[in-house]
Amino acid sequence: MDKAALLGEVVRHVRELQGRANDATEGVVDVVPGETDEVGVEEDDCLLNRGPTHDVDDDDPRWRRRVRAWVCCADRPGLMSDLARAVRSVGSARPVRAEIATVGGRTRNVLEL
Repeated sequence: MDKAALLGEVVRHVRELQGRANDATEGVVDVVPGETDEVGVEEDDCLLNRGPTHDVDDDDPRWRRRVRAWVCCADRPGLMSDLARAVRSVGSARPVRAEIATVGGRTRNVLEL
């Protein structure tokens, strides 16, 4: 194998590895806690099993409001209890999904209600 062919093979292999690395880290940025304190809420109206929509009657039993809330802060004892208390304080909300990541004393909690 000459030098040009070897270099071409190395470039192809590096691109393949880069693609694999991108696939492996897809979505990780949203879960790993950052260095700054952060809190946020996103709200979305949706029909059950249908996805987002904005032309639905409020009385339709299939209509649901989905809320995604997140907090990123220093980890501390009692934080999970405080988050659970906050969720329970919202009368009709019920947890559907939770993502929790703690790295180096920082935590990121993402709740879908």
